[in-house]
Amino acid sequence: MARTLNSSQDIGGEGKAVSEGGTFHCSVVRSADGASTKGNSMNGISALLTVLAGTVPSQVEKEFHLHLYDPDLSKSEASQEWSTKKQTAYAIAINQMEPSKLGESVEVEFGEADGQQIIITLEESEYEGKKSIDLAYASIFHVDDPRAANFPKSKEGLSILPAELRRKPEYFAALVKKTSPPAMQPGQKKVDNADLTKGL
Repeated sequence: MARTLNSSQDIGGEGKAVSEGGTFHCSVVRSADGASTKGNSMNGISALLTVLAGTVPSQVEKEFHLHLYDPDLSKSEASQEWSTKKQTAYAIAINQMEPSKLGESVEVEFGEADGQQIIITLEESEYEGKKSIDLAYASIFHVDDPRAANFPKSKEGLSILPAELRRKPEYFAALVKKTSPPAMQPGQKKVDNADLTKGL
């Protein structure tokens, strides 16, 4: 049986999700604690991010669903520590924790990050022929973090951030070590993420 098709004007284009690894300046569109970006219950925190700038220009305006799970006590201590590192890096990036508080117990509101901006490094991986894009280690930075000084940033995006969300270099003293390597230069796609997460 025939039907009427109101066809599209073109059949090109890509999806809205980030499809390549790189380092990106992002805006937090929607954040949650105890729920995924799609509203499903989860043991952890989430944030829907929109790319404002990055080392891969084609990914600007695309979205990334960030999910940071709570430590799983059934897994190794190393795995639990990485989960804590990721959440700690994110807490600092969204102004919910001061770097000087590293190692302490702090109260944070992960669900109140809407409108914040962060720097994040994503990497590509493949399993059984299926490609995925995931957070590289704990590579999440505050936009003013000196370790991320050379990463691409959107001037327009930064211009709308309230002054109270900006930080001076000395604020990050606990994160910046004399042995820390220089940040990845714009245009580079690969970065030693283990080095970038030193201090977290």
